[in-house]
Amino acid sequence: MQPVFNHFLSSFKNKPYQSEIAGLVLSNLITLALIIFSNESLLFVLWIYWFQSILIGLFICLKIIITKRFTTDVNDRINANSLFDKVVLLFTLLIVIVFFHAIYAVFLLLVLPLIFNDMFFNFKLILFAVAAFAVHYTIKFIKDFQNTRNSNIFPNQGSFLIAFFKQILPIHLTIIVAVFVFSFTKVFNKELYANMLVLIFFHLVKTLVEISFYGRMNSTKTPET
Repeated sequence: MQPVFNHFLSSFKNKPYQSEIAGLVLSNLITLALIIFSNESLLFVLWIYWFQSILIGLFICLKIIITKRFTTDVNDRINANSLFDKVVLLFTLLIVIVFFHAIYAVFLLLVLPLIFNDMFFNFKLILFAVAAFAVHYTIKFIKDFQNTRNSNIFPNQGSFLIAFFKQILPIHLTIIVAVFVFSFTKVFNKELYANMLVLIFFHLVKTLVEISFYGRMNSTKTPET
């Protein structure tokens, strides 16, 4: 836990990224407020995470489109960045995004409702939380676009896929752990599934890990969205 906390602190000390970290924290705080005041279930929270994960993938796709040139794994050679190269990279990432989230959608639509006997949640509130994350990623994309135009640093082609998985990892680790804990307590007829304090705890852990991963990515200069 100490390394995670250290990366969390270093993220805020990194001045070029303080506004981006602040936007990420604000988006998570809005989600936290909705969790508290809407009194929704675990499914409500997990759907928000699902949409956030898709947003991350889509904005990385946009980052690929605006990137002028890439380096390759062969002697770090500068790629001419032909339309074919960019389309292949973009298509590969889109396949990963669709396949990955389709599996999770089935899990959220069919498996979890059977476990918890609950299929109802406020979809409008979910969209409100997703909109907060969308604003954050849009602002970050605009900054990335401005930096890309004036930069002579060319990212590696494979780094876009790495950036995608690094950013969604905290989200989906939280989903897996939360579902395991809630399922375990459901088997023993506990009411943890509706326990607001537990939902808040998991969301705070997700936020902490997410920001620490973000700080680690920036410290290694991995392109992210």
